[in-house]
Amino acid sequence: MMRPVKRGMEYDVKSASIEWAPRHPHHGTRRRSRPYRRQSGQTLMIFALTVTVLVALAGLSIDVIRAYDLYAREQRTAEAAALSGVLYMPNFYTTQYSDSKCAVSRALDEAQKNGFGNGGSRGCDPSNACTGLSSSSEITVCKITASTTAVQVTITEPMQVYLLSIVGFTTINVTATAGADFIPPFTTGLGQDPGSGDTNKWGTTGANPKNFLASINGPAEFQESGDPYVNCQEAPSLGPPADGNMLNATYPLADTSTATVAGFPTNHVPPVGFTPQCGSSNPDQQPAGFAGEATRGSAHPSAYNFAITTTGATSLWIFNPGFTPQDLKSSCNGSQTWDMFFLDDSCSQYYTQYGPLTYNGNFDDPRFYFNVTYSLYSVPSVFDRSADVLQTGFPQTYAPLDMFSSDLSLHGCGGKGAYDLSQVSSYTGVPGNGGCVNAATSYANQWINVGNIPSAGLYRLAVEATSFMPSGNPNPSCPQAFLCGWGKHSYALMVCTGGAPTSCTAPGDFISAWNNFDMYLNFPSAVKDLYVPVAYVDGAYAGRTITISLFDPGDSHGHGDNAYFTIVPPDPCITVTFPSTSSTWVRQATYGGTLYPSVAGSCAQSTNSIYATARNGGGQKPSDDIYNGLWVPMTMVLPTNFTGGEFWLDMHTDQGKCYDELAVSIAVNGGSPVHLIF
Repeated sequence: MMRPVKRGMEYDVKSASIEWAPRHPHHGTRRRSRPYRRQSGQTLMIFALTVTVLVALAGLSIDVIRAYDLYAREQRTAEAAALSGVLYMPNFYTTQYSDSKCAVSRALDEAQKNGFGNGGSRGCDPSNACTGLSSSSEITVCKITASTTAVQVTITEPMQVYLLSIVGFTTINVTATAGADFIPPFTTGLGQDPGSGDTNKWGTTGANPKNFLASINGPAEFQESGDPYVNCQEAPSLGPPADGNMLNATYPLADTSTATVAGFPTNHVPPVGFTPQCGSSNPDQQPAGFAGEATRGSAHPSAYNFAITTTGATSLWIFNPGFTPQDLKSSCNGSQTWDMFFLDDSCSQYYTQYGPLTYNGNFDDPRFYFNVTYSLYSVPSVFDRSADVLQTGFPQTYAPLDMFSSDLSLHGCGGKGAYDLSQVSSYTGVPGNGGCVNAATSYANQWINVGNIPSAGLYRLAVEATSFMPSGNPNPSCPQAFLCGWGKHSYALMVCTGGAPTSCTAPGDFISAWNNFDMYLNFPSAVKDLYVPVAYVDGAYAGRTITISLFDPGDSHGHGDNAYFTIVPPDPCITVTFPSTSSTWVRQATYGGTLYPSVAGSCAQSTNSIYATARNGGGQKPSDDIYNGLWVPMTMVLPTNFTGGEFWLDMHTDQGKCYDELAVSIAVNGGSPVHLIF
């Protein structure tokens, strides 16, 4: 039997619990089970919501990690695809190249290797490309309007989500984009100034400050006469001069008793027992694939190359296209002929020995001379010379003409002015007019239209010198290829869209040497300074190291002279570094002339220069010519904020009575021309 409860307490039989409760003023006791249940329900709802949020957060974390992993793979793939496809730009965006690929299909192939898309099966169909910067397709390969050579690859992949489906998401799109471009493998304006207004012409027959011509030597000529790419090399062309003495250079003469060494002053004398390196063994070679039609497949494929960019159909003109030497000038005061055989130290007579040939007062033997061949190619790809297409009407070969007065008299060509060595009667010693030609109506020393360029695009002109061996030649032929042909030939180039060559224009057309060039500097009498626009380097090369090398700077004959060479960068803060061993082997001095152009900047303009030749007293003594047959490299690091500009080669002679032939080469030290832009 239960005891009575106290007032104010209620016994809940169902709950078997005791709780205190106030008595309702109008009712008896009031039970508390309902509020308890409402609190329990709220707790369950909060717990459920908390669990949902926690699950969503966990799902978000997991799916974000998955999405980031997919994005990283997409990004790497897009970069690889862009770098692969950009090499086909700009000519082969959706047009097949010789390997049946294009920028689009090559990028798709690369993407497929990494697990995206179906690769090259989509081919070069333009529907796989785009002109905008985005697309909803899985993979798009787009042109970039800011650059004609750039390409962009965008990869978009849907990704299924799992835990996030609780909050209504089933799939999300993950997108990655990469863009690539390339730096042309040759610097624009090698030997040309794009801002000078004469970009359609390379070299000139005009006046200072662009008084230079393109030049090429005969295939048998001595290398140290100024052309490094002739067939034979007499001694190593890299490193310090043979005597190693920059302050007190000696004046040895090369041995003219043999055919393997040059016959004028040089410190570049082969050591005893040195075997000349000829043909493919010559370490100075043009890059592979840059030969023309005349030397292709030979023991020494070689050509000087020019890049010609045109905006439409145009014609190609050559000034003085054939080797045409003339009479010896009376002095070495800078008024030398464009084409010539080389002179002895006194500047009063020619070399007496040219390899196996002996000069006897006449140059009527065709073995002294050489052909000049011009081959024009369209260039579908700047990275593949095997794809170059020889243009209709080429190659054009110009046989040499003889304008020596003694030879004209010998062969009865008085009053004609020249004779054609390809005529047998012209060099048999028998008088007759068979080979006589009118110099005024020939191709000597004037502009000649050598062919046409059919349409806009990039073209390569290869210029080659080969031995001249006319049919019916009664003289013994050369015992080996490239052992005949001596002397120096100078010429100029021009593209013309109409009119005579003296008045034609070619807006937007451009000629630049490709890889390297050989040039002839003709100092007019008493002119002491010359300036050559050696290379325009694009801002895309910012941060890279470039080397500009001069071959055989400072030849001097006759009266001799002091000669100085220096590079003037567009930014005076760019430092020109000369080669050194334990101490520098390049003789340096303060530049003797006025620098051109005068460039202002946060750094003072350097006046340091190569002191290339030192005068050996007066009279007819030559200068020391310590860099005969040698490359002198000059290295420059371009700043990361470099925006592009013209590099000039300045030359000064104290007397203004010097002429010179030298080669210029430019190279980028390391680094791929292909690079990502985003």
